[in-house]
Amino acid sequence: MKPRTIPLRGGRAGRGSRGAPAGPQAMKLHPRSIFMGVTWAYLISLVAFLFFGLLLALTGIPDTIMPGLSTATSGFSIFVGGFYAARRAGTAGWLNGAVAGAIYTVLLLVIGNLLIPDLQLTGSAITHVFLGIVAGTAGGVFGINA
Repeated sequence: MKPRTIPLRGGRAGRGSRGAPAGPQAMKLHPRSIFMGVTWAYLISLVAFLFFGLLLALTGIPDTIMPGLSTATSGFSIFVGGFYAARRAGTAGWLNGAVAGAIYTVLLLVIGNLLIPDLQLTGSAITHVFLGIVAGTAGGVFGINA
């Protein structure tokens, strides 16, 4: 089954507004592919966080490594989610990966605010969204070219 797409360029037949092909070759968002990429990213994060939580509980590893471990795990998960979204979409890998990364991080911030009402959005949150978009874009580029 071919994924459903949302065209981003061209309303005319032939060429788009900047000379790019319109129609089937135009850049398109693939919502189902993006959704599946975000889902895979959250599943990877969940398994990794459960593993690291168990590792921290059963060993003498200090809790101070958790922030770095959390950031690295999220970055890797977003990369894989962007990779999957782009691979499944088959076109505009950087765009589908970037959107998957943005959705992952924004959704994580929303869930965090719902669970911890006193949580304040700071410059760090904006940085995490930006890094999520970068990781998703990188995953999308690798996914489309793999």
